[in-house]
Amino acid sequence: MRRAGSTPSSGTGPSAAFQGSYYMYVEASGNQYEEFVLQSPVFPKDDNTGYISFLYHMYGTGMGSLWLQAWVGGTWTTVWSKSGNQGETWHFAAAALDKNARVLRFLGMTGGGKSDMALDAIKWSEDESDATLPRIYLRSGPCEVDGFCLQNPSFPELGPADLECEFTSSAPMHTTHFEAAVPAFGSVLMYRSDGEGEEHSGLPGEVGCKLSTYQNPIMRAEVGETKRTRGKDTPTEHTSDCWPVPSIVNVTCDFEQDECSWQGWQRSQGNAKTGEWYMTSNGEGILLSPLFPAEPHSKVLLFSYRSGQGGQLQLRGRSSGCTFNCWTKLWEVKGAQDETQADIWHEAKVVIPAYVVGLQFMAVGDAATTSAAVDHLLVVEFVDSNHFAELSLAGARSCILHKSTGEVRCWGEGGLLGQGFFSEFSSDEDIGDSPLEMRNLPSIDFGSGRTVRQVSAGNTHTAVLLDDGTVKTFGYDHGTAQNRLPLVDLGHNRKALEVAAGNMGVTCILLDDYIVKCGRNGIIDVPLDLGTGRTARQISLGHHSHLCVLLDDGTVKSWPPLCKETWSGEACFQDMPSGDTVPTVDLGIGTVREIHCGTHSFPSCALTDDGRAMCWAAEADSAATQLGVGSRTVRQTTTGCVLLDDFSVKCYGEGAVGTLGQGNTADVSDLGDSLPPIDLGTGRTARRIASSEEHVCAVLDDDSIKCWGFGTRGRLGQGNTLTIGDDPNEMGDSLPPIDLQSPITEASVQVRLHGDGRSSALRGQVQVLYEGVWGAVCDDGWDDVDARVLCRQLGLAGGKSISRFGESGRMWMHRVACFGHETNLGHCPFRGWDVHECDKSEAAGVECEFDAWSDFSTSVSPASRTRHAAAWLTSRQSMLVYAGEASAHFNFFEDVWLYGLLSQSWTQLALPASGPSSRAGHSSVWDEADEELLIFGGQYGTDVYGDLWILSLRNSTWTRSNAASPQGRAGHSATWQPFQRAMLVFAGQGSFLLNDLWMYRAEAQTWKQLHSSGGPAPRSRHSAVWDQATEAMLVFGGWAGSGPLADLWHFDSWRQIWSQLNPLSPRPSLRYGHVAAWDDTSMSMLVHGGVQQQQAQ
Repeated sequence: MRRAGSTPSSGTGPSAAFQGSYYMYVEASGNQYEEFVLQSPVFPKDDNTGYISFLYHMYGTGMGSLWLQAWVGGTWTTVWSKSGNQGETWHFAAAALDKNARVLRFLGMTGGGKSDMALDAIKWSEDESDATLPRIYLRSGPCEVDGFCLQNPSFPELGPADLECEFTSSAPMHTTHFEAAVPAFGSVLMYRSDGEGEEHSGLPGEVGCKLSTYQNPIMRAEVGETKRTRGKDTPTEHTSDCWPVPSIVNVTCDFEQDECSWQGWQRSQGNAKTGEWYMTSNGEGILLSPLFPAEPHSKVLLFSYRSGQGGQLQLRGRSSGCTFNCWTKLWEVKGAQDETQADIWHEAKVVIPAYVVGLQFMAVGDAATTSAAVDHLLVVEFVDSNHFAELSLAGARSCILHKSTGEVRCWGEGGLLGQGFFSEFSSDEDIGDSPLEMRNLPSIDFGSGRTVRQVSAGNTHTAVLLDDGTVKTFGYDHGTAQNRLPLVDLGHNRKALEVAAGNMGVTCILLDDYIVKCGRNGIIDVPLDLGTGRTARQISLGHHSHLCVLLDDGTVKSWPPLCKETWSGEACFQDMPSGDTVPTVDLGIGTVREIHCGTHSFPSCALTDDGRAMCWAAEADSAATQLGVGSRTVRQTTTGCVLLDDFSVKCYGEGAVGTLGQGNTADVSDLGDSLPPIDLGTGRTARRIASSEEHVCAVLDDDSIKCWGFGTRGRLGQGNTLTIGDDPNEMGDSLPPIDLQSPITEASVQVRLHGDGRSSALRGQVQVLYEGVWGAVCDDGWDDVDARVLCRQLGLAGGKSISRFGESGRMWMHRVACFGHETNLGHCPFRGWDVHECDKSEAAGVECEFDAWSDFSTSVSPASRTRHAAAWLTSRQSMLVYAGEASAHFNFFEDVWLYGLLSQSWTQLALPASGPSSRAGHSSVWDEADEELLIFGGQYGTDVYGDLWILSLRNSTWTRSNAASPQGRAGHSATWQPFQRAMLVFAGQGSFLLNDLWMYRAEAQTWKQLHSSGGPAPRSRHSAVWDQATEAMLVFGGWAGSGPLADLWHFDSWRQIWSQLNPLSPRPSLRYGHVAAWDDTSMSMLVHGGVQQQQAQ
């Protein structure tokens, strides 16, 4: 809009025009991330080059982007652009225009914050000097390529990238050839040197410049070479048509050597994700890829990123042949809230749709533009190995097959759902029309040990292909699916490859000899003549069992309905055309990938390898025509819907019952770019779709299921019978996924680390053993929690996750999401075996440690406690824990738990009730020879015990010693002497503090007090360790009644003499309630923790 003075918003926009009183500006308040256009009138074609100059103002936090575009040859071509906050001032810019330009426009996109932008003093002229293109000086300097690099910090903005010129000749200046770096979406500059015969040691001389543009999709590169004549320069131009890079794969870059033709951000060193170099925004809002040719198939871009603090980081793609609003947001992440989080690298995986010719990273917001970064860009093929689930819809019901487990569940119209004998649902009950029914919906039982490979729903029955190649059907006139349902007779030793269910009970089966047989109500007895020498590769049944077959030679044949309704009833398989009399469908050129048979209302379609849907009327012999989907290609066709290459969904036909998902009841006949995709929710796309004439379901990228359309009989699974998709605000995030049970994938697996030849034994690619084959784990979602579970399973510590750790063969696990308490990687949730969308380069890696804390907590474990006793069982690689108290609740325990390090699980031992009573503050030692745990003393409230109990782990029995024992006590110490098989008990708290020393001999089953003068003072809650090499006990610290201690005593068991040790400083501070252990290798006592004047250490 036109304005004088300052803009209404503070902190953005100019305070006044550059010249005169008025200027044009965009008001960003309330218009975040919106596009605005200022377009010129159409001007006549001119054989001369035109020039335009203007002033622009782009001041404010969250500033967006501004482009100048020219209409040349039927397309909009960008000749200048700028992004981000440019400061509180007007800036000059100029551009040369192609002589074929007919219209100019400024295209502005506001940002996420203060982003008013303005234009003033726009001037067009045929005279270069009128466009105020000044002569400038270029500075020479060192360059990373051969020769010298010429950089100009003050050059007027003739293109969207900074100018970088390559000095390509060592000849004198007057014969120098200059070549500009080609911006990805900008211009090529020609330079010529002025001055005759001059020597230039510093500045090369005064240089003029011109600008040439190119048109998408082919770039027109122009290089000017100066030939010097006496007193005059004569530029000689030569042009070539080329792409900057030959394929999207060539935008792959780790930035270690150079920018790989990416432009707009700065290449920086240090703190990279991989290697040393990466690209950081540093004030530039956009990082542009080089252009590449459009391809008919989607790709995947893997990259590492730092989001920056605040703002957003976006990835956008430019569509081929686009003339307006050509940049589509493919991915977005919000910036971190603090500086520490902003510097953390993350991994991203984004699908690049077909027919994209350029990419750009855009950092939006001031903070984001100063710290956003990307690294390790890798373009790979999109992999669709094995879908998470397949859907099949017909009539008033829906069915899902979870591919990882082979489970089938159906909901909607009762009597057709396979429930009955062993289910809580009756066989004729509708399912999905009442709350909580879907959560409790069991899978259908097809027999002991049987799983399903394919499901196909017909109008009144369903056919399933089982894992052993057999077939069962259920529904009206087919019975209920369980062991009582007989297998379909396929013929002698025949197995099925594919099943198709249609109307009127018709089922067709593709057999393992590639012959097609059809029949009704579970009886398959009608072979189909496909033609001379022809066999089938795929079959599909449509409305009234209209049949389509993909043949072995890549052609398609289409049969009229196999069953018809007549005055006398249903007539099936009568007067069928057969063999060579059935013509092939005229599909034009292309290789057919899959087929889908249509209905009376919707055509049959064949999907080609290049993403075209060639469709023909279901019951006509007409040639196929291409289904128009605008600039997109097709991944899957169903009845009235398509899944496009960008994983969006569009539907066509009548809109009365919401199947089109547009929030209204309008009919749709055009699937072009003007029709918005169905809103599946924020950030959500589809992976598979299925549809009937009245409802549609989709498997989304997060493996959830959404359905919309006519809601009768509960077919949409929402716990009601409402129609969805015909009114506003019913789709998107307002439509919850169906509350279905997730398939159970938990199973213990064997794991290993596979090194890359350069790694240590603690670092490697994660591999799991499944069905006798080692395979990798995909790194999508792989994090440190998963890594710690893996390292713990290997008996190691730590766990740091690594992405893209080399290449893999098989990829077994995807989206592993451990909670952290698991003891086996296979116990963590994941999508299912061999269900993934991962390239071989996406293998997860891990780095473990020997010396690090690991959380071994499990969901099943002893209750929280203190003052308990524990012992390590070397032969069993296990730990025994006995009794203790929860002091805050005055709760004492008497239970015994065994923790197995190899199984990483707790087991509560089932022992006779005649064991010791509940207690805390007791001692325990382990006798490895007899595998016995000796428990002495302890207390329960104010009661102090002096009993000795022995737990035999071999016999799972408690035995109480009858030998006369020392005075009852708690807070004492006990050590085990393996050589003498004796236990030493020292000090503790009885009715008063003690300092006596007792020995219990296991073989003699007797106690003996050891007397020695000059020993330690009375104490409790001290620590003691046993030195087996010298047969001595060391005692440290404890509570003396009036305060803590820090003295260290040595007891020589051979001479039975106490002596106080005085090690050199520094020494531990006063403490009690601590723990200690002895290291035989270094002959050292290790002390940890404790309390000093009520302070934990």
